[in-house]
Amino acid sequence: YTVNLTLDSEHTEKQADVYDVSNGSVYVTDLYVTYGGVQYKTNDLGYVITGTSTENIVNLDSATKLPPVTLKNLDIKMSNSATPINIMGNVDITIDGNCTLRSMMGNAISVKNSYSNNPQPTIKSTETNPLANLLDVQGGIGANAVNTEANTKLTITGVPTNLTAVTGTAVGGDGEFITDSKTYINIAENCEHFAGEWDNSLPEENKKMIEKSIAQYCGKAKKDLPELRKKYQNNKYVTEILSSYSF
Repeated sequence: YTVNLTLDSEHTEKQADVYDVSNGSVYVTDLYVTYGGVQYKTNDLGYVITGTSTENIVNLDSATKLPPVTLKNLDIKMSNSATPINIMGNVDITIDGNCTLRSMMGNAISVKNSYSNNPQPTIKSTETNPLANLLDVQGGIGANAVNTEANTKLTITGVPTNLTAVTGTAVGGDGEFITDSKTYINIAENCEHFAGEWDNSLPEENKKMIEKSIAQYCGKAKKDLPELRKKYQNNKYVTEILSSYSF
């Protein structure tokens, strides 16, 4: 008897592409990826960018939304005015591990409106053990840790973030920057506003509206403040903001 056996080739599940900045800068676009001067195909599953460098950068550049990007234990400390990460489009970025972004004389993270598409990129932590991750961002001399151009918005949520600058500011530019603490500020300021509006001589309808708003905003402000103080206890920038509130 003759028995013929056919073995299936090993199934390889497609994964995100990994790029190490130790070996070259990474330029991600919606058409191709340039890494170390060589062009590669795009990957719908996204990209993992890792490694350590003092001369290579990351550009996320697209008029449309890019596939997701993970910064995994990324350490870029530029010794010149170059910006470690330039974002010129919509992209969801995940921080995995401890990531450090520093520039000696420039911004550390820049969000630019190069295509007039008003990009609103987001940065978040990995879902597994998020507080084990850290984003340390330092701008250079006369520059900012985070710089957002007009009509752009960067949202950092769920990841402990340290923002500093050598002689500049933590956050600068004409765009919008949102963190957990900034969301809290909006809630706290609404609480203080409506509490200041209360007057026993107001019509009953107005008093009910104010009471409802006070319950909505002040209740959450009181509940969230201790949690945020604990979460950002090692973040001087956020701690200073939260220190002005007491509920």
